[in-house]
Amino acid sequence: MDNRIDKISIDAKSIIRSEKNQHLRERAITDILDGNEFGISDKKGPFSVHFEVANNKFHISVSNGDDLLEDISISLSPLRRVIKDYHIICESYYDAVKTADPRRTEAIDMGRRGVHNEGSEILEELLEDKIFMDFETLRKMFSLIYVLQIK
Repeated sequence: MDNRIDKISIDAKSIIRSEKNQHLRERAITDILDGNEFGISDKKGPFSVHFEVANNKFHISVSNGDDLLEDISISLSPLRRVIKDYHIICESYYDAVKTADPRRTEAIDMGRRGVHNEGSEILEELLEDKIFMDFETLRKMFSLIYVLQIK
């Protein structure tokens, strides 16, 4: 059984158009595809995954070849606060990098990683009993959800 995602697509209406956002989105997708552990009960992969954000929900359609295996929808409400916190701390991090104060940058980065982990843990709870992902893939998936939410 090949438990991994080998193809990702995103619904065009879910994409926020900006140069910065495009770069972050492409990086999040590349990070997921570069290494992930992903599975659905006893289904066989590799998997193609299609994402869509609509009506405050994150939709995940999973297929292997031509067969739709799962169509999952999770509310983004439990992630709203952590996405907002993550955005604020990321902006602070980018500002700190510009000033090149290593101690401040390191402290903010530690906080950023903590908030990122919190978002990943919430995502894990939301997907429990639906999809299995290792923690590193959950972190990458949270990054993608974050990118699809920021303007």
